[in-house]
Amino acid sequence: MLRTPALVALMAAAACAQTITVSPNIQVSKALPNEAHFEMQIAADPAHPERLMACSMLWPADWVRTEVVTYTSLDGGRTWTPALRVRGEDRRESWDPACTYGPDGIAYTVSENVGKSGSFDRIDRSTDGGKTWESPVRFKHAERNFITVDTTDGPRNGWIYLQGSGSTC
Repeated sequence: MLRTPALVALMAAAACAQTITVSPNIQVSKALPNEAHFEMQIAADPAHPERLMACSMLWPADWVRTEVVTYTSLDGGRTWTPALRVRGEDRRESWDPACTYGPDGIAYTVSENVGKSGSFDRIDRSTDGGKTWESPVRFKHAERNFITVDTTDGPRNGWIYLQGSGSTC
C-alpha cells in the first residue's frame, strides 16, 4: 500500500498522542485461592465506572459439585469481593454463569442449576452494585444462557434479554 508523507506524519502524530496506562495485576479470585475457576465473564457498569463484576464457575477441590461465584469491585478493580455464591437446591450443582449491568447500576447474574425436579435457571439482582442481592427468580432451563439489558434511552430501557438453547415445551 502506497502512503503519502502527509498521511504517514498524521498517523504518527495520532499514535503519539494516545497514552495507554497499564495498572498492576490484581487477582480477582484472591479470596478463593484453592478453587478452580472456569468460564469467567466480566462486566463494567457504564453509569458507575468504579463498579466491576466478574462471574465464574467454581469447581471445588473435591471436584464433586460445581457452583457459581460473582465477584464485585466498587473501587475500579483494585479490590474484589466474592459477593454471591450460588448452588442448586440441596447443594446441587450450578454452572454457566453470565453477568451484566443494567440501567441505574443494577447488577444481574444468571446461572443454570439442578433442583429436586430437574434443571432450572435463576437470575439474581442487586441494586447496590453487588453488595446485597435480592431473592432470585427461577425460570425454565435453557443451556448456556447469556444476558443483555437494554441501557438505551428507548422505550425498552431496562428490559432483560436472555439467550440460550432449549425447547418451549
